[in-house]
Amino acid sequence: MTSDHLERCLLWLILYAIIVATVVKNAKLVTDLPDIHPSTRSKIHVVHLLMNSSTSKYADDVPQNYDSFFDCHHEKSSCRYLKPGEFYQHYFSSSVRSLANDTSSIEDTQGNSASEQLLEWRGEIGLENENMPALTSLSWWSDLNVSGLNALKSNNQLRERKIEEYIAFPRNLTYIHVHKCGGTSIQSALSRRATQIGNIRFLFQTNEQLEDSDTIKIQADVHHYKHSYGGGSLRKKERWDMQRLNHIKALKHRPMNRTPEVQYDRTAFPIFTILRDPIERFFSAVQQVMHYNVDFRAKCLREPFTPMNEKLAKASRRETIQCAIDDMKETHYRRDVHLLPMSAHFRLLDGNFGDKSGKDIPVSVFYTDYLTEVLNYISGADGKTVERSNLQSTVIHARDRTSEAYATSPILAKLSIDDCSDAMLQKICYLYDIDFSLLKWLDLGENAVDRCNTYSRRKETSE
Repeated sequence: MTSDHLERCLLWLILYAIIVATVVKNAKLVTDLPDIHPSTRSKIHVVHLLMNSSTSKYADDVPQNYDSFFDCHHEKSSCRYLKPGEFYQHYFSSSVRSLANDTSSIEDTQGNSASEQLLEWRGEIGLENENMPALTSLSWWSDLNVSGLNALKSNNQLRERKIEEYIAFPRNLTYIHVHKCGGTSIQSALSRRATQIGNIRFLFQTNEQLEDSDTIKIQADVHHYKHSYGGGSLRKKERWDMQRLNHIKALKHRPMNRTPEVQYDRTAFPIFTILRDPIERFFSAVQQVMHYNVDFRAKCLREPFTPMNEKLAKASRRETIQCAIDDMKETHYRRDVHLLPMSAHFRLLDGNFGDKSGKDIPVSVFYTDYLTEVLNYISGADGKTVERSNLQSTVIHARDRTSEAYATSPILAKLSIDDCSDAMLQKICYLYDIDFSLLKWLDLGENAVDRCNTYSRRKETSE
């Protein structure tokens, strides 16, 4: 072999080494990772971050202002802060009765004190219903104690900050599932985001050189906190209730942003929910509850025995709605979480734990007009244009009862506000007066609030 040939071979080897080094340096997907099952290896996302840089190597991938999404004090925020206990006291004082300074001295016609009336009222609207609230919590954390990184613990805080910048999502996020307000969509989005976060691995570099051959793994978990209704042992019910209560009590210790001037702490535990027009929610709830509640369906569903024309169908829908309205007044909303007022879903977050450890816990509340915006944020599409049609499979319930394909009856599938008289709508507004007061308190759902005010004025005029 001549010297020229050896020189050419050496040059080719050097070039090959440079190419390989460049690919390893810039690759985001690594197919030869230890401790990763082959079936999931293709889903693993490996990120290289520079320790001597103020931002991540892929800073363009990081959504801006991600840590202010649930900060309702932020000037661009779409949410409103709700302190449930503060609102309950306001509503009881202003709408249920007028309280004097000494509430214990006020009695109703039956001799019940205001405190007794308050307990009775809480029971009527569902604040003593153990089925609520239903919570979904997403949490994620990094594994910085893996083998080979013990000597680098001094850099862990910087590593954590860079990991947070890249993932751009709260470490702990709790969703209050207000039924019939897009909850299934939110829960599905949270589960998918947890999977995405859990598939990330980080490799840190200093001066373009890998600090360590080990990867930093990210763990993510979604947990549902709810009451074990229906079947199950008493011990199971008590255990689930205690887990939920402990989670809520832990939330009261989270750091909070008290003023707009204070930067929102990304390590906080945001709690959020979605509310909607109470009348629209009423129709959706009736459709769903009649699907599984045989007694409710047998009592109120009006289906003509003869072939229906539209006039006959409309009359049947109106009778069904009227019966449902009367039934909810008689049965206290059948104590069903789908029919009970939205306001009742903040049970336990008002600090009413039955002991002295309670604290009114602020909740970030969004109106359904911003459901797509919330889903975009959870999915990681915040700041990007995502058409509602692209989210249709997420936004629409998997078994949408307004669709005749899944509806229990053609009558139920088409229930709408157009089937109601003004008097019927006024009764629905009365049934959910606390929800309309809540929307007004939060300055949300202006059209829904104004519509109920209109029906109330019409009734007063007619009288």
